[in-house]
Amino acid sequence: MIYSFRMLGKSILQAEGYYDEPEEIGKRKIFLKHQSIPASEKKGKEEPEHAIALNFDTQKREFRFELDRQITPAYRDYFFAFKVGSSRDKKKFLSTNSVSVFYKKIFTESLEYINKKRKGKTKKCFTDISDIYDAFLTELQEIFYVKEEKNYVLNKELLRTDQKQVFDKLETEFPKAKAEELYDRLLNQKFFNRSSKDNQSFPQIALIKIDSRHILEYEDYKKSYINLVYYDLFERFFVENGKKDKICHICQSRAETIGEVPLPMKFYGATNELYFENLKKKNAYKSFSICRDCLAEVLTGMRHIENELRNYLLGISVYLIPSFEEAERQFERKYKRIFNLLKANKSYKEDIDEINNLVKKSEKKDFAFSLLFFDKQKNAFDILKLITNIEYKKLVEKLGYFDDFRKAYDLALLNQSFTLNDVRRDFFPSEKSHNAKDIRKLYRKDILNFLEAFLHGYSISYADMVGRFTDICNRRFHRDNGDVLAPFKAVLFFSILNNIKPLKGMAMTGGNAVTEVQNEDFQKFFETHEAIYKENYYRQGLFLLGTAINNIVAAQQKKASAKDGGGEGDEKKKGKRKKASSTFLKKLNYSGIPTRRVRNLLAEVKDYTEIYDEQIYNEPGIWGNIMDRLQGIENSGMKGEEVIFYILTGISYAGYLGMIHAKKEKGGK
Repeated sequence: MIYSFRMLGKSILQAEGYYDEPEEIGKRKIFLKHQSIPASEKKGKEEPEHAIALNFDTQKREFRFELDRQITPAYRDYFFAFKVGSSRDKKKFLSTNSVSVFYKKIFTESLEYINKKRKGKTKKCFTDISDIYDAFLTELQEIFYVKEEKNYVLNKELLRTDQKQVFDKLETEFPKAKAEELYDRLLNQKFFNRSSKDNQSFPQIALIKIDSRHILEYEDYKKSYINLVYYDLFERFFVENGKKDKICHICQSRAETIGEVPLPMKFYGATNELYFENLKKKNAYKSFSICRDCLAEVLTGMRHIENELRNYLLGISVYLIPSFEEAERQFERKYKRIFNLLKANKSYKEDIDEINNLVKKSEKKDFAFSLLFFDKQKNAFDILKLITNIEYKKLVEKLGYFDDFRKAYDLALLNQSFTLNDVRRDFFPSEKSHNAKDIRKLYRKDILNFLEAFLHGYSISYADMVGRFTDICNRRFHRDNGDVLAPFKAVLFFSILNNIKPLKGMAMTGGNAVTEVQNEDFQKFFETHEAIYKENYYRQGLFLLGTAINNIVAAQQKKASAKDGGGEGDEKKKGKRKKASSTFLKKLNYSGIPTRRVRNLLAEVKDYTEIYDEQIYNEPGIWGNIMDRLQGIENSGMKGEEVIFYILTGISYAGYLGMIHAKKEKGGK
């Protein structure tokens, strides 16, 4: 995986001209650009937000807050912004992600940092930071800040008149508030039309300007500032803790290597201290060492993935890591499309076509990637699952099955999706089945193990999947969140899994039948999903019993509708539509029905069909088919979860047929 980061970074730096740049300062700026805040565009119609600028006017000797340029990728070079480090780090970036560091810390801590580094073994590096840069920062601090106790804070008396008036009013209104809070309130009121001290929703970039110019617009200070940032984000790892004449574990060359591991995406997990020899971080190079050139490429690749190839998949944070054998150009669009492909809520076809068009333009006709699922809280980076070497062509083949069934069953006509997201909701905990606080801890490990098995074609346990489905179905039914088509789509998914690799434990013959099913739709369903139904007459019998139950439920709903005073429109208007739980469905045990109880259920269903005889259309020979196929089921060894599952598939498929018939009768309206 670390090699993939390196090759990705090399591709990016190569495209930027990094390796052809003759001047060291130019190379440093290119590298730093890709460590900077990416200024991502917001999706939708919403206008991109503007950065906040603290503008010091040295002529008028006043300062003001203002909105600067829009935060878009086009202005990434202009902003040259970097994230604030940990609370222990000195604040030194003049364009960053937190405006609050400008209220008091920025110049004081910048000067402290530079003065400290000008001593000892770091002294040589700081000859690249000119004394006139120090003098510049000192002058700004002396003009616009005032010393309070140990800190220099913005001198509120120099705030521009119109903003000073607002600040004074806020100071009167909130007499106990600190200056930082008052500045936050000022920004909220002035630029965001809200009365709040919250700064979490501020724009992702804030910068200092001097006489309306960014620090990089000053030729006298630009080089010093770039060198300062470069040292902090890169060079210090070699100067302060580097190891001479060691083997780089990536390129195998003998060179100066880092002594610690500064990678933002610690592939071993930040909480795993045992990774280091003798539990000491300074011995990390013995387990993993990396030279200067490789580190620049790895950091570039990692930051790009953090910024551009990060997403949520099945509700879990994930990085997509391209697999490159060598530097590659124009890779990004096809990899970003992979997220669309995996997250699709309807058809996969559009995204597959787009990626295929991109692949045709490249030399390689296939490509691979990895998915790194993680949990990141504060300074901890914990890996939940790494699924490696996912081949695009094989993924398309698997997802193509979904689209094939979607088309075969006209699901678009019902505005029904059938994707991996449906599988996730129907087989694993979600807000539809569980309390929100339970979801996170309940499903992540299981769903990721399942996803890996699906993507790589590992055998999946049939009993496990049936158990998961009936558990979710049971919970959703009792929360009135049931999905009538979920069991039908579960059968489609089992057929997909069986096409990829037969489900473990699903193949099973059972029962006998001397009668033929006359309903062509039912016959075709058994034939299409023959791995599930063809040689198992018990499953067929339970399915057919489910179709009879569906007829009873439809009759009960129709009777309830008439009793409540009208047709469908009237029911919606009055809000009196009967819930499914008030029909025969309530009699079913969704957690499982033992085979010994099937005979009793069969008799009860038969009784209900006689009660609703005039309202029910009985399929010719249906009861003979059912009785024939369920003979001896009590000795079949079927589990209760299987019994209810196949009954539900019959209910669901009969419901599907009713929906599709009604849609076609109404011309799709």
